[in-house]
Amino acid sequence: MTDRYTKAVEQLAAESETIRLGGIYALERIYADSPRDRDTIGNLLMTFVSAANRNHALKSRWRVRFWPSGLLRSGRRRVRTAARSLTRLRFSQTEAPTYELPAKRAPADVAGAMQVLGRLSPKPQTSISFAGHSVGEVEISGADFRGVEFWSADFSHSTFSGVDFRRAKFNFSDLKFAKFVGCDLRGVTFELADLRSATFMQCEMAGSDFWAANLTSAALPMVDLTDVNLSGAVMRKTGVDPEQMLTANWATEPYVEEDYLLEAVAERTAQLNAVADYPVSPFDNGPNRWLDR
Repeated sequence: MTDRYTKAVEQLAAESETIRLGGIYALERIYADSPRDRDTIGNLLMTFVSAANRNHALKSRWRVRFWPSGLLRSGRRRVRTAARSLTRLRFSQTEAPTYELPAKRAPADVAGAMQVLGRLSPKPQTSISFAGHSVGEVEISGADFRGVEFWSADFSHSTFSGVDFRRAKFNFSDLKFAKFVGCDLRGVTFELADLRSATFMQCEMAGSDFWAANLTSAALPMVDLTDVNLSGAVMRKTGVDPEQMLTANWATEPYVEEDYLLEAVAERTAQLNAVADYPVSPFDNGPNRWLDR
């Protein structure tokens, strides 16, 4: 087993991408055969992906330009102040020019390492996290990334098929033109994420949180938005059906321009106020769900 492990690690350092990919799959086999080596292999694969991440600069400046610094601090007063600032900025998020480089596909060995990390079962004790990573455009299918952190990650133009993302965190992430097909997104947080022109197709999304996310031109065909938090989200040109909008949850109205969606938003807001003991607003002093969260 030691010889197999040593040879696989040597393959990771090879100049040939094909040989490195072979080393990754060899480590996956060792992971299945040797329970005592699972944490080590998990750490090694994450280190391999992280090393590749250093070669790819973050492409989007959207989240850097519009992060309200107070939002990252604790305290109800600071959160309210930051939320007010964000409400004023969210219109600028869709209008201000951004500097974007062309999409760059991730190397096959890096994409393979991510795929293997998603297949590892049982998961290693060490936590898997892609926070802050920008490895390039990847295509991942059938992986298990439940509870994994993707904070401030750049996976724009990537495709995820049949991936289990339950309770994962994509806060502040760059997901422009990303495609989620048949994914389980229940309980996933996309707070302040850049989801312009993203696609969500046949995904389960109950309980997901898109607070202040930029969903301009995003495609959500026949997606059930029941219990999805769209408070403060930018939803220009999404083509969402009014019936979908009426099933969503809001503490503040999402930003939409289409007249037929404005009517749905107004109707839903009236419904929420009718059953609430206080105005539906994130800035009041009542027992507001958003502030409590």
